[in-house]
Amino acid sequence: TDTRPTDNNPSRDESSLNNNNLEDANPSTETGNNPGLTPSITPGGGGGVPPTFPGNFPFFGPTRESFLKKNEYPAYANDKYKVVDRKTIFKEIYDRTFSIKPGALIKDEEENKELLVVDQGTGWVLDYAKNPKNNNQLKLFIATNLHVIGNYANTNDDSLDKMLSYKDPTGVRPGGFAIGKSSKTPSFEDERNNLPSKELSEKYGHMVYYANSNESDYSNSTGGLVNHKTEAFSNPKIVFAAVDYLDDHALNQYKSKIDESWSRTKEDIRQKIAAAKSNSSGSALYAPEEIKRLEKFISYEGNISFYTDFGILELNVDLSKADTTLQGWINNATGAVDSYVKRIKETPNIPNYDSTKGNYFPTLDYMSKHLGLAKNRPENEFGLDNARNIYIAGYPYNSNAKTSYWMQNNPIERYGDEKSQDANPRLRREDWIANKDLFNVEKESFNTKTYWDINNLSIYTKLWNRPFIDRYGFDYSTRFSSLYFGASGSVAYNEFGQIVGIYDSVSSRVNFGDNLSNGAFASLVQAADIPTLSDPTIINYGYNLIDKNGYEHQKTSYRSNLKLFYPNGFTWPNSTTNSIDSSPENKKTAIFPNGY
Repeated sequence: TDTRPTDNNPSRDESSLNNNNLEDANPSTETGNNPGLTPSITPGGGGGVPPTFPGNFPFFGPTRESFLKKNEYPAYANDKYKVVDRKTIFKEIYDRTFSIKPGALIKDEEENKELLVVDQGTGWVLDYAKNPKNNNQLKLFIATNLHVIGNYANTNDDSLDKMLSYKDPTGVRPGGFAIGKSSKTPSFEDERNNLPSKELSEKYGHMVYYANSNESDYSNSTGGLVNHKTEAFSNPKIVFAAVDYLDDHALNQYKSKIDESWSRTKEDIRQKIAAAKSNSSGSALYAPEEIKRLEKFISYEGNISFYTDFGILELNVDLSKADTTLQGWINNATGAVDSYVKRIKETPNIPNYDSTKGNYFPTLDYMSKHLGLAKNRPENEFGLDNARNIYIAGYPYNSNAKTSYWMQNNPIERYGDEKSQDANPRLRREDWIANKDLFNVEKESFNTKTYWDINNLSIYTKLWNRPFIDRYGFDYSTRFSSLYFGASGSVAYNEFGQIVGIYDSVSSRVNFGDNLSNGAFASLVQAADIPTLSDPTIINYGYNLIDKNGYEHQKTSYRSNLKLFYPNGFTWPNSTTNSIDSSPENKKTAIFPNGY
């Protein structure tokens, strides 16, 4: 088993959250998705205390009045839409959410062996399917961030992975998988910010994991973990990843900028490799295998496409091989999906949703609504471009206690008279607004590298040992949501009980347990084609990661991949080419009740 810094290291994206609403929010720790790379500190965009100016210095920032306008709903929202109790939402999130540990076997050519690297993040059951002929056999479709599975690759037939751009050229392969939950079911009450570990343990207990591997990374009891070996599931496969999901027309608009960025990145890596090789201080800047990996990385000559930080794992489960606790987890997860689908189906008015196209997920995003670019859609008339309350919960990792804890955003202080500095960016101190009067997501609270300035595209280096453009689509900054490393991949709900995205980034200034600062989530849909601000001739084409139907320039989605992977119906244990059940029942999932 590998003992390099990547072991059991909770994954967190290091990408910038900087925009006009969120300053100095570069997560400071590179979490080691690259084997052998010693975690390092990435400087943020500024200090924690803003500079002071003379009393008569003219102020050009937002006014209190303009700030408040970004934190209010149109009059129709309160009358038209029904709010779901937040305890109900958090329970639903808890039931469908797991701490996940994907393990990858990485080749060590010098030692002629494979090393196990286990990463950690949060995943949630987006959808599921049952074998029509055996209710004990299920497929759980678990959503998480791609940076959580940045080492986990080559899970499908080689030709399929190459076609979908899911291939890791270094030959890594799956080495194990675990799912975990807190031993105590939470009360789902609001909690104080910065709860000490002792109190967290009293409330939520210890972490319990079920793994399909006996390797030490899956069986150690560090931090009070309880681990169980199970035969109930095998290694999951990647059934959808939001990479290379746009056609050449959409991608080629950025071709010259991508080439420039790739050239800069390669030169930067070459310089780092040279510095590492010439280092005479005795301290290793990179492990030898990391230098080899980087040398291979910069020799890549294939197509470089965008990615969005969203992927779906297919976990095949046999409940007959699970103990009662694991059976309970799985049944609660599928029950939570059913509860979600039922609520969306039976609620007559839901914002940003066209039930004829939605598959229970929003069909209109905040940015398309805000820019007025989706007026041809029926859901636009009474749509929303902000969110008073966003609910996010998962399993952040406490490196001091060496364990994860269940944790929710929006601590008690979010609902009170306290005035948080991070929640009032660029406002004068005397104009700060109480937390209770602020929205989690205000108008224009977004970040994207393909909208603001395409001259600053950057290469993402921590996914499957290949370069991707970081990133496509809109991330939405959300206040009071700075769940720490390990919560990557958590689901994000709005107050109306809709899933609106996946949590993928956090402010650099926070420590474990501090949830009053800023995080961000990636949207799963962009309804409109949005011109780039710096060059309106370049278009950010719309997409829907759940179902690409109706999006001209989108090549793949979760639904289209189900059709690709299972053209004749799902395969189950003991299925053969000639025995696949091709009945309509065997193409149904929870969110595609009429078949995918």
